[in-house]
Amino acid sequence: LPAKYELRRVNHSQEYRADDGTTNNLAESYFSRFRRCQIGQIGQIHKLAPKYVDNYANEMAYREDTRRWSNGHIFLDIVGKCARALVSRDGCGYWQGNHRLGESLAL
Repeated sequence: LPAKYELRRVNHSQEYRADDGTTNNLAESYFSRFRRCQIGQIGQIHKLAPKYVDNYANEMAYREDTRRWSNGHIFLDIVGKCARALVSRDGCGYWQGNHRLGESLAL
């Protein structure tokens, strides 16, 4: 991540937030929702397979970004994205045994 994003830190033993306004509240909120939300570890997903963590994280990020939208707006957004999407190599034929061989996030 540091190769693409600026890294900022807060030393919580000394201060709540850095002088430039940096906090880790958004990250903590996201991870809390990821663990406890409908799709998180205690909700619909019964086993978090490491090779699919990127899919789970993307879905949680989408839910976080659209949490204040109406259901109708979310539905239209998803249908529009599905109509424009190409065939997924990872999703096509999943039930017929076409599974990922490993993590897609591995270096």
